[in-house]
Amino acid sequence: MIMQSDHGTRLRTWLAAHPDGAWAAAVAAIGCLIYLPWLGSYPLWDPWEPHYSQVAWEMQERLTWFNPWYRGIDNWWSKPILMLWMLRASLGLFWDPIADFANNELAARIPFAVVAIAGGVLHYDWVRRLFGRKTGILAGIILITAPQYLLLGRQVMADVPFIVAHTAAIGYLAVGLFVPSPVGFPAEPNHFGLSAAAPLAATSSRRRTLLLLAVWAGLAISLIACGWAAPVTAGLVLLVVWAATCRWRDYSTSFRPVWRRYAIMRGGIALGVIAAAVAAGWLFTSPAPGASTARALVLVLAVLGVLGGVFFDFPLSRHAWRVLFHSRAHLGVPLALGLVLAASGIATAVNGAWTPALALTESLGGGTLVALVFNRIIWLALPFVPLAFDVEGRARFLGWLHRRWPFLAFWSAAALAVLSKGFVTPTLVVLILAGYWLATFRWRDYPELTRERRWLRYALVRGGVGLAVAAVAFTLAWFLPVSLREQRELYQALIGAAAGLVIGLAVLHDLPPIRHAWHLIGRVHAGWGLVVFFAIAAPWFVYMSVEHGWPYWSEWIFYHHLGRAAGTIDKPGGSFDYVVRQVAFGSFPWTGFTFGAVWMFLGRSSAGRSVADRRNLFVLLAALLPYLFFSLSGTKFAHYVMPVLPLLAVMLAAALVWLSRDGAEPVPLGEDGPTLGPPVPAYAEEMARWHERPGARGDFFVFVAVALATFGILAHDLVLDYRHLLRLMLYYYNRETPFDYQPFVILQVFFFPMGILIGLLLVRRWIGRAHLAAFATLAVMFACYLGWVTMPAMKWTFSYKPFHAAYHSIAKPGEPIGQYNDWQQPERSVIFLFQNRCMHLRNDSQAAAFIKRPGRKFVIVDSNRLADLRRVAKEAGVPLHVVFDGHPYARLLSDQPNATDTRKVAEHILSELPPDAQRIDADFEGKIRLLGWKTTPARVAPGSSVAVEMYYRAEQTMREDWQIFIHGDGPRGGANRIHVDHFPLEGLYPTTEWQEGEIIRDSFTINIPSDYPFEHLYLWNGWYKGEQRLKLMNNPPNDGQGRVRGPRIDVAVN
Repeated sequence: MIMQSDHGTRLRTWLAAHPDGAWAAAVAAIGCLIYLPWLGSYPLWDPWEPHYSQVAWEMQERLTWFNPWYRGIDNWWSKPILMLWMLRASLGLFWDPIADFANNELAARIPFAVVAIAGGVLHYDWVRRLFGRKTGILAGIILITAPQYLLLGRQVMADVPFIVAHTAAIGYLAVGLFVPSPVGFPAEPNHFGLSAAAPLAATSSRRRTLLLLAVWAGLAISLIACGWAAPVTAGLVLLVVWAATCRWRDYSTSFRPVWRRYAIMRGGIALGVIAAAVAAGWLFTSPAPGASTARALVLVLAVLGVLGGVFFDFPLSRHAWRVLFHSRAHLGVPLALGLVLAASGIATAVNGAWTPALALTESLGGGTLVALVFNRIIWLALPFVPLAFDVEGRARFLGWLHRRWPFLAFWSAAALAVLSKGFVTPTLVVLILAGYWLATFRWRDYPELTRERRWLRYALVRGGVGLAVAAVAFTLAWFLPVSLREQRELYQALIGAAAGLVIGLAVLHDLPPIRHAWHLIGRVHAGWGLVVFFAIAAPWFVYMSVEHGWPYWSEWIFYHHLGRAAGTIDKPGGSFDYVVRQVAFGSFPWTGFTFGAVWMFLGRSSAGRSVADRRNLFVLLAALLPYLFFSLSGTKFAHYVMPVLPLLAVMLAAALVWLSRDGAEPVPLGEDGPTLGPPVPAYAEEMARWHERPGARGDFFVFVAVALATFGILAHDLVLDYRHLLRLMLYYYNRETPFDYQPFVILQVFFFPMGILIGLLLVRRWIGRAHLAAFATLAVMFACYLGWVTMPAMKWTFSYKPFHAAYHSIAKPGEPIGQYNDWQQPERSVIFLFQNRCMHLRNDSQAAAFIKRPGRKFVIVDSNRLADLRRVAKEAGVPLHVVFDGHPYARLLSDQPNATDTRKVAEHILSELPPDAQRIDADFEGKIRLLGWKTTPARVAPGSSVAVEMYYRAEQTMREDWQIFIHGDGPRGGANRIHVDHFPLEGLYPTTEWQEGEIIRDSFTINIPSDYPFEHLYLWNGWYKGEQRLKLMNNPPNDGQGRVRGPRIDVAVN
């Protein structure tokens, strides 16, 4: 009990000392609760999830981390590499493609769920620095509970790392602009004990340093020429020196740990590092050549890292650090590695392919991740490594980092966003900064640039220089030695942009608007920031340029960037209201507060009142300008508007906190660097409590009333059709979802308490903590329901995975399979699951050639194309049989029948009409006669199903494959019509196989929607094929258009 109390006291002490870390952990815990459970319980959804997973799998098969492959060709250029790195690593670690290829969902989705959770934590972190801790907590919860962010975060989507990186970039840029830099930086402790009193103390003369560097360079040359002999000898010499000079008593006074705690904590960390190294060795090397050597090297490096890093203050480790320091290893090892790897790079460049000419790189194996990283990336950064081991230099660097870390985070996150989804983030960042530049510029703030200036002379001189620059640019663009039109247009655009920047920022640098722009550029530290940005983002694009040349950039820029923006490619578009719907449902249930939040931000955003107002202005622009950009974009996928959602979450959280009893939270605000506008105080009126202002009661009532009305409208639509939420991230918007999932009641269970909580605010003057906590709790519960229940309930609606199991249970190894459709390729899940072995039957001639092949073969076809495929098979003289019908909208066919399905057909062929059937006589052109029907039950409640049996007799043999249509019409005809069109026996027994005189029982189910408004409906029956419809030859109850009135179904509408 004493020990437990002690641990509890320590935990409370730590939480009290680190409240920000504790709340970050709380946000992460909520994220784990929402995103991780049942993550692999539903298949990869077409088209994006299996598509991206297949690219990563093919990269894994070819042992590459840089060159994306798809369907055996290395030209998959639609997305950058970061998402594929995440997938490649996770699939390699958590998935065994040989033993269980089809079950890959959890392994594929884990990194994206973790990144989405991290996005919520980062959101909390930067928002709390700008608006306060309560706002940060609420903003993080709003983001991770927003349906669009949630539904994307539980899928394999390139947008997940993009949104997290992009939002972090914008957020930390705002932190850098509006939160003052800390003053001073504590001196760095000398962790390595590199003091003058050490046993190996010596003066650090320049001559001695140069001599030791020459020794290290000689070791590198020896390694290149002769292998490992010299470096191993040098290592043994250092080991002997260390053993001869190490004395425990020299460190006994400074090293007195609590041994039990020391052993448990450091030992645990050490075991974790070694375990991670072992896992990484197996992940990144198997089954690469030289795998055992690479694994051993990784393990040795991990052990050395543990001894030198985890146990850095242990006397033996500390003395080893001193030996290395005084031998200038911190300078010599990077120098030697740089020489070795530079030689390897030169050999590779000369030979045009990877050349394992060096002993070091050859032992690592040319195809392993270790070799690739060492030889293509790490050596570029080696010149900067010595700074990390120089005590004074490192102190200066950490001091700079302490002051400038928000901008470093901004440039780094922006680079990661580029590696996630291309140039969307640079475009949006430029757009936001341009808007902020325009909003904060005032001509009168630069009187020194305009006073006593001779404008005519200025215009003539600067205009002449500008025209000269433009003429040079025009000449270069006109005489470009490039023949390809797109390549020429791109180069001309780049030359024009460069000329415009030179004229605008250099020639006219002392104009007030340009000077204001330079101040903004200085504030974001674009000088060193662009170096960081390109150091992170550029290497992979350089690699792709060298590897593939202009074809890569042609597709990447013109098709996937400019084509999507202009809407010239075959992708979904839409009007502005489409984006409105996506934002509305994407941020539900918080959407109700959106109008009020925007209104409050508009009233609190100004460039001339206070730093807080400028902060609000920046956040407002960061939300509205991307919204405008995506509204005008020609291509409108559902998830494209996602960059707006996190900034909207900030506005919602800030507005709700402002309306609380305590009002806005005091956070230190200020501006460093060149001024943007006149000097202003940190706060003006923002700290005044909202409910204490004149007229606040009426404003608050309007805010709540609008929120309640907006919430009620959206909740009503979602209760009637929950698919609005699924359409936030789906490509196949109109597919029928499983009828057995009816959330009509459970959604009301969530929404009514939410509406009551909002309604109770009508009689209050502020929003209490209990209100926010209760509403956030309901939002978390609703998010859990969407992730845990709704997504798994979709089953196979958006995947063809059942065909993989059906094929392998029926077919023999090697029997061919194809998919018949008129798209450019088979469905992505079919391509992935069948590992590129499913043939694409795009037209009738390809399908006929495939069907005529000798031996048994299989074809996947959507139900609405089943008649077309049977027509092709009939013309080819090959009968096709449905062998699997367990998918909601597709079938698996084969030229050999399945015994199970043959028995099922036999059960539906009758010799006479059942006595309990309701009789009718409807003659369809002398080919098919409807004899009667049965329904069970005759009366149902909304949200229930009715089993229907229709009895037909074949009057003659038929050449056409006719399809049944069933229209469930209420008293108002086609209003709320229920469609149940299908082939007889779900395609198992087409009309072309019916024998004259047979009675066929066709069974199907009528699903009554939960919101069905009528008390009864009639089932109208007919037969059609394409635009043809069988006509009635007699006069049963009908509508005069070939539709026979069938059974009546009563609905128990309340």
